[in-house]
Amino acid sequence: MKEEEVMFQAPPRLLMGVVFLFWGAMQEQALAGLIAAIVFEARHWTTLRWSFGEKGFARAWQLSLLFLLVSAVGVFQIEDRDPTDFLVVLGWLPFILMPSGLAQQYALDRGMPMTTFSFIARRKLAMDRKMGRSVQTRPFQLGYPFLVLVLICAGIGVNDLTLYSVGVVILLGVALYRMSQEGRRPIAWAFAYLVAAVLAVGMAYGVISVYDYVMRVTSSGRIADNPDLSMETRTNIGQVTDLQQNKSIRWRYYVEAGERPERLRLAAYNWALGSDWRAKLRARDYLEEIAPEREAGGDFEKLLPAGEQAYAFDEADVDRTDFTISGRLVGLLRSQSIIPMPLGTKRVGEIEAGNVASNSMGTTQVNQAEHGAASIRLSADAGVALGDHDPSDRDLEVPPHEEVGIDGFLEEMGWDGLSLGEPPWVKAPPVISEEESKELVHRLRREFATEFKYSTFSDYSRSAKPISDFLNEQQVGHCEYFASATTMLMRRIGVPARYCVGFVIREKGADENEWILRGKHAHAWCQIYVGGTWRQERGDRKLEWRCRGGRWIEVDLTPPGWLDERPDRWFQGIADWFQKFRTGAILWFAGPVVSTAINWVLGLSGGGLVIYLMVKLIVTGRRGEDFAKDSWDERVRTRNSFQSFERWLSKRVGLRPAAMPMSSWLRNHLPAGEQGLAEQYEAVVFGGERDEEKLSALQQQLLRVRKVMGRQKKLRRREPPESLEREIR
Repeated sequence: MKEEEVMFQAPPRLLMGVVFLFWGAMQEQALAGLIAAIVFEARHWTTLRWSFGEKGFARAWQLSLLFLLVSAVGVFQIEDRDPTDFLVVLGWLPFILMPSGLAQQYALDRGMPMTTFSFIARRKLAMDRKMGRSVQTRPFQLGYPFLVLVLICAGIGVNDLTLYSVGVVILLGVALYRMSQEGRRPIAWAFAYLVAAVLAVGMAYGVISVYDYVMRVTSSGRIADNPDLSMETRTNIGQVTDLQQNKSIRWRYYVEAGERPERLRLAAYNWALGSDWRAKLRARDYLEEIAPEREAGGDFEKLLPAGEQAYAFDEADVDRTDFTISGRLVGLLRSQSIIPMPLGTKRVGEIEAGNVASNSMGTTQVNQAEHGAASIRLSADAGVALGDHDPSDRDLEVPPHEEVGIDGFLEEMGWDGLSLGEPPWVKAPPVISEEESKELVHRLRREFATEFKYSTFSDYSRSAKPISDFLNEQQVGHCEYFASATTMLMRRIGVPARYCVGFVIREKGADENEWILRGKHAHAWCQIYVGGTWRQERGDRKLEWRCRGGRWIEVDLTPPGWLDERPDRWFQGIADWFQKFRTGAILWFAGPVVSTAINWVLGLSGGGLVIYLMVKLIVTGRRGEDFAKDSWDERVRTRNSFQSFERWLSKRVGLRPAAMPMSSWLRNHLPAGEQGLAEQYEAVVFGGERDEEKLSALQQQLLRVRKVMGRQKKLRRREPPESLEREIR
């Protein structure tokens, strides 16, 4: 096999290392990128090499596929998985396929056979050889394809198209330049680089667009299906979700001071669209405009720093310590997670994150969480719920196609006082006091408790009028329908209302003051705004009615007994213990003393490895300097199997004496008919002739001699000496 037949060249020194560092920068995994860069580039500084051959490369590829399969199975084991979990696996694909990349990097072989990647092709190759047919395999250098794979995976989850595109263009340009031949023409290379740059930008745009599309599709689902999605702005009234039937523990809440909250809210929504509830963003030109320094992306606004690892919603609460309610929320976190909180939460403490942000609906997210678990202290004031922004006339809107059905339900109840017209209102909407709201809530609760039935086997999501059908026809539904109907009825009466999702606190834990939040505790309810004064505020575009000076309160009219109290699964106790142990272990490792110790150990180990590799680089130099890649000596060294043959023969006849030449040792121990192997070895290695055919013939002769000697050893075991003598002759 000639060297020129190898498909692709090996990447130059340092290029793969720089590409892995680029991956680490884009994925915010600097340590992993640094380790991979050192491991890949160490092949230029050490003399460690292995001759893998066809079987070795095939085993490395099979090991890579095994890692990929284990990763995929691990994602499928996640109970609340979503497409972003699979994207995370794709982002780490270079590390999953690392066995194949390292096998190529540290191989004496110039390239792996193309048959490595196909089981069928390898089987056919073996059959052809068994039948004596001539076969040829074309080597394939994996370096540059692996480099492109790392660049693609570096863009998964990246939001900065400009930075990623610039990095890809530069690195692909360097790779293209080094792949070209020595006699390159500047104009031709410049044109090729321009084409590569366009393709690189297109690749970068495609990778980021695909990721964004998956994120948008995922975010359009119900928040109950995936409550940890930080940018969730939409939920749905329809079938009961898998999460609501799941008994896995999502959070643990510990009461530290004051009363226990009834509910912990994840998100609120103010815009009904068909069977969907969405969060309509705040009006930026009114009072709620986000200051530039507090911008956190989208409708989210960073909370104010309130000491070390603490954040406050309002400047008046930054230095406060006299909150009437204090509790601790413990659970697992993603890099961006929505956290459930009481409605009146004023301060979030003891959480290590880049920042904590909240949107105009009161949804609070943790950005860039430093660990996979958190123990968050939530401080609130009993009876005071001012965290959400004041309502606008949007919080009084009822979809036109639902108005007739809702009005009919209220009239049948004997309700009089429907004073709202079509928005925008010429005059201020009515104001409902807290006392009046209690009467409204009491009447609706009595109606729902006596005339309606709770059931998880109802779905009106395909109906054009899901709320009207629920109120006037079926009168059967689950919490999403009761919460949506309450919101619409309150709005039609004249009370600003929003739809909320989160968890109820019902299950007592084993520890003192511990409460368990499982998936089955996921719930939906309504919050209404009472008191205050309506007034018109002028923005840059239009007038809008705003209600100021009141407060939000929670209203839950789902009939009692909705919570499923079916017996736990037999292994539920084990699952609960494991979840608690896992969370506690992460928090323990994240503690200041332990995390500092781990960082020191990792830092010293990494530094020692870098120093060792630098010393090896200085002392030993590059092994390849002693052998030109295209020289006869290099080909004899890489394709000469006498080293492995000598080890094989030594196990049978003993070690070769240090002063005995290889040819003499072979003559003493080879069978009578194979003595020519010693002369053949001398002619190839020391004869001065540079004959590729003789080198290949020597390789084949070594394999044949091993088979003959192995067969003779088996005959000695089975037959008497005279039979063995006849076989040898």
